[in-house]
Parts: sequence; structure tokens; C-alpha cells
Amino acid sequence: MYNKAFQNSNKIVKSIIDALLISVLSYATLFENIIFRDIFVLLLGLLCWGILIVRNYKEGFLFLITRMLVLSLPLSFVNVYGGSYEDLPLSWFNIFVGLLILVALINIFASRRFIIDHIVLSSSFMIIISLIPLITSSMLTDALKQYLNIILSFLIIIVGVNIKNKINNTQQLRLALDYITAVKIAAVGIFIQYISKNLFGVILGNFELSSGNRNSYSFLFTDFSFFSLFLSSGALMVFFVERTKIKSDKYWIFNMCFLLLASIISSARTGIVSFIVIFCLYSFFKFFHMVRNGSKHIFGIVFFNILVIISSYFLIVRVRSNEVLYDSGRNLLNEIAWRIFLDNPMYGIGFGINNYSKFGGILPHNLFFQFISQGGILYLVPLFLFLCSILVTCFKKYNEMFMVLLGVLFGALFIPDIFNSKFLPILFLMISLRQEPFINNKIEIK
Repeated sequence: MYNKAFQNSNKIVKSIIDALLISVLSYATLFENIIFRDIFVLLLGLLCWGILIVRNYKEGFLFLITRMLVLSLPLSFVNVYGGSYEDLPLSWFNIFVGLLILVALINIFASRRFIIDHIVLSSSFMIIISLIPLITSSMLTDALKQYLNIILSFLIIIVGVNIKNKINNTQQLRLALDYITAVKIAAVGIFIQYISKNLFGVILGNFELSSGNRNSYSFLFTDFSFFSLFLSSGALMVFFVERTKIKSDKYWIFNMCFLLLASIISSARTGIVSFIVIFCLYSFFKFFHMVRNGSKHIFGIVFFNILVIISSYFLIVRVRSNEVLYDSGRNLLNEIAWRIFLDNPMYGIGFGINNYSKFGGILPHNLFFQFISQGGILYLVPLFLFLCSILVTCFKKYNEMFMVLLGVLFGALFIPDIFNSKFLPILFLMISLRQEPFINNKIEIK
């Protein structure tokens, strides 16, 4: 009993130290160009990741690389020097993705088997059919950038299914908790931004003075809506995953409220609205389930849910004032995308942000309008079926993650290019690690 308690406390200490290492690197990157030089950020990154490797190498290299990939999410939109991703498209996230794919390929060839199931088949099909919008684009290099961002989500699912036997259930839970840790690191970052701007007048990270004299923050992310959705996905994961694994209600309630407050401070509505919608959906089904079972806790649950929803709404009003219901031009962008689709109904106009700007300006802030204009019916229908397949798989194999994924996909109806969010592929990876392969579906590699 004592030995087990000691082991658990030791794991907690190790997790805290790992989180501190990534926090130091993330906040040093936030201060890049103000206090630290870019070469210092790179050396600090090498040191922090190196210490993390030395401390955790006994857990297995494949699992360690996967953990590092998840923990690198706060840094996924900056390069290894802490500068703009456009100046040097080499981030720690990209490095760990490449390493994970390489190690997975080595394992596949070493074991001489390649696992195929329905999500591997559907992911492979999406990689192939995504070539059509790539080829039809008038700007091939521009289209290739978007193609690579999109197929990463499909490729990482194939990798996840084929390494799932190397990562046990305890380690899969650890990845989910690492995701929450990564979100909390980013959330602390936005509070640092907020305090720095409002108390000292120093702008850190990505900041913008938006319409209506509204301050927008997104830490090291380049898109404010991406960032707010990332924070709310962490809040959803706290509620649906972490809450079921820990005994302290105060701990998960604090974590969830902290992440929701950070999402609201970003001033982007996508994240908090997605959380409220998913929370209402969950509460609706939970309410009728408790009524049917005659639960004594029904009024407490209802009160807590209403409190969270109303508090979130009034905080949004405080941040956004009279812009709470303003569509920020989204409807106009969707109308333009629809007209583009009507002119090119079968194949669309092809991938590429710059390519799209020649026809309709800014990408539509909606998953379906974006891809029906870029890929036409021939691309949108398979994509829709693919997403439905992933949701069904998630519901059956990783029920706790279902609402998290649903929340992110709901948020994708209000932001552009969700496949470039970086955290969506990570959610796909965690879901694919839970997917049980069919019997007799292993291909021997000669």
C-alpha cells in the first residue's frame, strides 16, 4: 500500500517537472525579441527537451516521442528559434511529428506487418482524393502547403492505429492529461500577455487591437479563434476525461473554469460558444438520464450547468460588449464561397490560401463552405463521411473523447482551415490509439 502511494506521488512529481520544463520554454519563447535572443530560445529548447528525454526514456521511445508531440502544442505555431513560422517553417511540433512517423515506419518494417481497419482505409482514401484539389489549383506550391497540412490528420491516424499495440491504456490516459497540461501552459501564457499589456503596456506574443477597441490575445498561436478553441477543447477534456479519473471535484472545477476564463480573455467567441453548445447538449441528455433513474443529485447538476453557462455568457458580454452576436463578416464569406461552388460544382477551385484569394478573398470561416468551394462535391462528400466515421469510432472506442472532438468540429463551423489547427491531428491520434483493429487485417511485409 505504502509502495503504491509512493509510486503515484513520484509520477505526479515527474509530471509536474515535465510541465515546468515546457512552461519555461514556452514563456521564454513568449519573451523572444524582448528579453531573449532567438539563439537562446533554440538552445533552451534543446536543453528542456533533452532533460525530458533523459528523465523519461525508460517509458519507451515511441511513447516518449508521442508525449513530446502533445506537449509541444503551445509552441506549434512558432519556429524553434521562437520566431515566425513563415520565416522558418520548422517547429518543435513538426520535428516530433516527423520523428513519430519515422519511428512508426521503422516499427512497421521491423514487425513486418501493417494494420488495416476502416479508419485506416478511409484515411488512406482521403489522402488520395485530396490530390484532386491539389492538382486543380492554379498555384501548385501554395496548394501543396495546404495539402500537407490536411493530410497530416489522415496520416497520423494511420500511424496511431499501427502503434497502438506499443502504447497501453495507462499511457493513453497520460497523453490525454498531457494534452490538458499543454492547454494549461497556453492558458497561463495568455494571462501573462494580459497582465503585461494592461499593467506594464508591454505587448507579448500575438496581440491585436480589433474593432470596437477590443484587445485580442492568442499567446503564441497565429489565429485567435484557433487559440480559443484549443483552450475550450482542454476545458472539455477536463470535464469529460480528467473529471472521471480524479477524486477531487475542486481540482477539475478549478481547471475547467481557469481554461474557460482564458478562452474568454482571448476575446474570440469560437471556443467558449463551442463549449457552451457541447455542455448544453451533454446536460440535456444527462438531465433526462437522471430523471429516468430518479437521481437525488439532479437539481445540483442542473444548477451547476446553468451557473457555468450564464457566467460564460456574461463574461463574453463583458469582453465583447455589443459585438456578442456580430457575425464578423462570416455570412458574407460563406455567400462568396457558395457562389464559387456554383461556378465550380464538381472539383472546386483547388487548394491554396493565395489561390482562393484570387476568387473570393479570405477563406470562409466554415469547414463545409471552405471545402465545397475548394474541392467541390467530389471532395466535400468523402470528407463529411470521413468525419462521421471518426465520430462514430470515437463514440464506440473512446467515449470520453467524443464530446471533445464534437466540440472542436462544431468550432470548425466558425473558423477557417481547421486542419491547420495542430491540435485536431493530436485528437485524431489519441482516438486512433484506442481503435481496436479487426481480426485478420494484418498485411505481412516481405
